[in-house]
Amino acid sequence: MRSLRTNPEFRRLHNEKGFSALKKLPESLDNVEGLLWTAGNLGMLAESQGILESLDSLPALVELNERVIELDKGYLGAAAHNALGCISAVVLKKTPLTFWQVYNHGFSWEGTREHFQKAIDQAPEYLGHYFSYAYYYALNKNKEDLARSLLEKVIQKPLGDSYPLMHEVAKEKAEILINRL
Repeated sequence: MRSLRTNPEFRRLHNEKGFSALKKLPESLDNVEGLLWTAGNLGMLAESQGILESLDSLPALVELNERVIELDKGYLGAAAHNALGCISAVVLKKTPLTFWQVYNHGFSWEGTREHFQKAIDQAPEYLGHYFSYAYYYALNKNKEDLARSLLEKVIQKPLGDSYPLMHEVAKEKAEILINRL
Protein backbone atom coordinates (compact mmCIF):
# COMPACT_ATOMS: atom_id res chain seq x y z
CA MET A 1 0.00 0.00 0.00
CA ARG A 2 2.90 2.32 0.77
CA SER A 3 4.21 1.96 -2.76
CA LEU A 4 0.78 2.80 -4.21
CA ARG A 5 0.61 5.88 -2.00
CA THR A 6 3.69 7.31 -3.73
CA ASN A 7 1.23 8.27 -6.47
CA PRO A 8 -0.15 11.68 -5.37
CA GLU A 9 -3.59 11.11 -6.88
CA PHE A 10 -3.98 7.73 -5.18
CA ARG A 11 -2.61 9.07 -1.88
CA ARG A 12 -5.23 11.85 -1.91
CA LEU A 13 -7.99 9.36 -2.76
CA HIS A 14 -6.78 6.92 -0.08
CA ASN A 15 -6.71 9.71 2.51
CA GLU A 16 -10.34 10.51 1.66
CA LYS A 17 -11.80 7.04 1.21
CA GLY A 18 -9.42 4.62 2.93
CA PHE A 19 -9.69 1.02 1.73
CA SER A 20 -12.41 1.97 -0.77
CA ALA A 21 -9.77 3.79 -2.81
CA LEU A 22 -8.63 0.38 -4.05
CA LYS A 23 -12.01 -0.25 -5.66
CA LYS A 24 -11.65 2.46 -8.32
CA LEU A 25 -8.02 3.29 -8.99
CA PRO A 26 -6.99 6.54 -10.64
CA GLU A 27 -5.67 6.18 -14.21
CA SER A 28 -2.34 7.67 -13.16
CA LEU A 29 -1.60 4.72 -10.86
CA ASP A 30 0.73 2.59 -12.96
CA ASN A 31 3.01 0.92 -10.40
CA VAL A 32 2.65 -2.67 -11.63
CA GLU A 33 4.74 -4.17 -8.85
CA GLY A 34 2.85 -2.32 -6.12
CA LEU A 35 -0.51 -3.16 -7.67
CA LEU A 36 0.21 -6.89 -7.96
CA TRP A 37 1.76 -7.25 -4.52
CA THR A 38 -1.11 -5.32 -2.94
CA ALA A 39 -3.53 -7.63 -4.75
CA GLY A 40 -1.58 -10.69 -3.63
CA ASN A 41 -1.54 -9.65 0.00
CA LEU A 42 -5.21 -8.72 -0.10
CA GLY A 43 -5.98 -12.06 -1.75
CA MET A 44 -4.17 -14.00 0.96
CA LEU A 45 -6.04 -12.06 3.63
CA ALA A 46 -9.36 -12.73 1.88
CA GLU A 47 -8.53 -16.43 1.55
CA SER A 48 -7.81 -16.69 5.26
CA GLN A 49 -11.06 -14.91 6.13
CA GLY A 50 -13.29 -16.98 3.84
CA ILE A 51 -15.47 -15.96 0.92
CA LEU A 52 -18.42 -14.48 2.80
CA GLU A 53 -16.28 -12.47 5.20
CA SER A 54 -14.18 -11.05 2.37
CA LEU A 55 -16.83 -10.10 -0.19
CA ASP A 56 -16.17 -6.43 0.52
CA SER A 57 -12.58 -6.95 -0.68
CA LEU A 58 -13.65 -8.49 -3.98
CA PRO A 59 -14.04 -5.25 -5.97
CA ALA A 60 -10.55 -4.16 -4.89
CA LEU A 61 -9.04 -7.55 -5.78
CA VAL A 62 -10.60 -7.44 -9.22
CA GLU A 63 -9.65 -3.81 -9.83
CA LEU A 64 -6.01 -4.32 -8.78
CA ASN A 65 -5.53 -7.43 -10.93
CA GLU A 66 -7.30 -5.92 -13.93
CA ARG A 67 -5.06 -2.87 -13.73
CA VAL A 68 -1.97 -5.10 -13.69
CA ILE A 69 -3.22 -6.87 -16.83
CA GLU A 70 -3.91 -3.53 -18.47
CA LEU A 71 -0.38 -2.30 -17.73
CA ASP A 72 1.66 -5.52 -18.13
CA LYS A 73 -0.33 -8.73 -18.68
CA GLY A 74 2.80 -10.87 -18.47
CA TYR A 75 4.15 -9.41 -15.23
CA LEU A 76 5.48 -12.04 -12.84
CA GLY A 77 4.48 -14.92 -15.08
CA ALA A 78 1.01 -13.53 -15.85
CA ALA A 79 0.12 -13.74 -12.16
CA ALA A 80 -2.87 -11.39 -12.47
CA HIS A 81 -4.63 -13.65 -15.00
CA ASN A 82 -4.07 -16.63 -12.71
CA ALA A 83 -5.37 -14.66 -9.73
CA LEU A 84 -8.53 -13.58 -11.54
CA GLY A 85 -9.16 -17.15 -12.65
CA CYS A 86 -8.86 -18.37 -9.05
CA ILE A 87 -10.99 -15.53 -7.67
CA SER A 88 -13.79 -16.02 -10.19
CA ALA A 89 -13.84 -19.80 -9.62
CA VAL A 90 -14.13 -19.41 -5.85
CA VAL A 91 -16.94 -16.88 -6.21
CA LEU A 92 -18.79 -18.93 -8.85
CA LYS A 93 -18.56 -22.04 -6.71
CA LYS A 94 -20.36 -20.20 -3.89
CA THR A 95 -23.23 -18.96 -6.07
CA PRO A 96 -26.12 -18.30 -5.08
CA LEU A 97 -24.56 -16.89 -1.89
CA THR A 98 -22.40 -14.63 -4.03
CA PHE A 99 -24.83 -14.01 -6.90
CA TRP A 100 -24.57 -10.25 -6.64
CA GLN A 101 -20.76 -10.39 -6.91
CA VAL A 102 -20.97 -12.73 -9.90
CA TYR A 103 -23.35 -10.29 -11.58
CA ASN A 104 -21.33 -7.16 -10.69
CA HIS A 105 -18.01 -8.53 -11.92
CA GLY A 106 -19.25 -10.51 -14.89
CA PHE A 107 -17.74 -13.74 -13.61
CA SER A 108 -18.42 -16.84 -15.67
CA TRP A 109 -16.89 -20.27 -15.99
CA GLU A 110 -15.87 -19.41 -19.55
CA GLY A 111 -14.13 -16.27 -18.28
CA THR A 112 -12.42 -18.32 -15.59
CA ARG A 113 -11.13 -20.77 -18.20
CA GLU A 114 -9.96 -17.89 -20.40
CA HIS A 115 -7.94 -16.33 -17.56
CA PHE A 116 -6.10 -19.61 -16.96
CA GLN A 117 -5.52 -20.10 -20.68
CA LYS A 118 -4.15 -16.56 -21.00
CA ALA A 119 -1.86 -17.14 -18.03
CA ILE A 120 -0.53 -20.31 -19.66
CA ASP A 121 -0.15 -18.59 -23.04
CA GLN A 122 1.80 -15.73 -21.43
CA ALA A 123 4.00 -17.91 -19.20
CA PRO A 124 3.87 -21.56 -20.28
CA GLU A 125 6.89 -22.35 -18.10
CA TYR A 126 5.04 -21.41 -14.90
CA LEU A 127 3.73 -24.69 -13.44
CA GLY A 128 1.36 -23.03 -10.99
CA HIS A 129 -0.93 -22.00 -13.85
CA TYR A 130 -1.53 -25.63 -14.81
CA PHE A 131 -2.26 -26.57 -11.21
CA SER A 132 -4.68 -23.65 -10.75
CA TYR A 133 -6.43 -24.47 -14.03
CA ALA A 134 -6.91 -28.06 -12.88
CA TYR A 135 -7.93 -27.27 -9.30
CA TYR A 136 -10.10 -24.20 -9.77
CA TYR A 137 -11.61 -24.81 -13.19
CA ALA A 138 -11.41 -28.41 -14.41
CA LEU A 139 -12.43 -30.09 -11.17
CA ASN A 140 -15.24 -27.60 -10.52
CA LYS A 141 -16.59 -28.27 -14.03
CA ASN A 142 -16.32 -32.07 -13.61
CA LYS A 143 -13.63 -32.27 -16.28
CA GLU A 144 -11.52 -34.91 -14.57
CA ASP A 145 -9.61 -35.85 -17.74
CA LEU A 146 -8.55 -32.23 -18.26
CA ALA A 147 -7.59 -31.95 -14.59
CA ARG A 148 -5.53 -35.13 -14.74
CA SER A 149 -3.76 -33.96 -17.91
CA LEU A 150 -2.89 -30.58 -16.38
CA LEU A 151 -1.69 -32.15 -13.14
CA GLU A 152 0.46 -34.68 -14.99
CA LYS A 153 2.04 -31.78 -16.87
CA VAL A 154 2.97 -30.16 -13.56
CA ILE A 155 4.42 -33.39 -12.21
CA GLN A 156 6.37 -34.29 -15.35
CA LYS A 157 7.87 -30.92 -16.27
CA PRO A 158 11.29 -30.10 -14.79
CA LEU A 159 11.61 -27.41 -12.10
CA GLY A 160 13.55 -25.15 -14.45
CA ASP A 161 15.49 -22.03 -13.52
CA SER A 162 12.60 -19.60 -13.16
CA TYR A 163 10.32 -19.87 -10.12
CA PRO A 164 11.92 -23.08 -8.69
CA LEU A 165 10.35 -22.68 -5.25
CA MET A 166 6.88 -22.03 -6.67
CA HIS A 167 7.32 -24.94 -9.08
CA GLU A 168 8.22 -27.25 -6.21
CA VAL A 169 5.07 -26.19 -4.34
CA ALA A 170 2.96 -26.73 -7.48
CA LYS A 171 4.48 -30.19 -7.97
CA GLU A 172 3.75 -31.19 -4.37
CA LYS A 173 0.16 -29.98 -4.59
CA ALA A 174 -0.31 -31.70 -7.96
CA GLU A 175 0.95 -35.03 -6.56
CA ILE A 176 -1.51 -34.83 -3.67
CA LEU A 177 -4.42 -33.86 -5.91
CA ILE A 178 -3.75 -36.44 -8.62
CA ASN A 179 -3.60 -39.17 -5.97
CA ARG A 180 -7.08 -38.15 -4.82
CA LEU A 181 -8.39 -38.57 -8.36
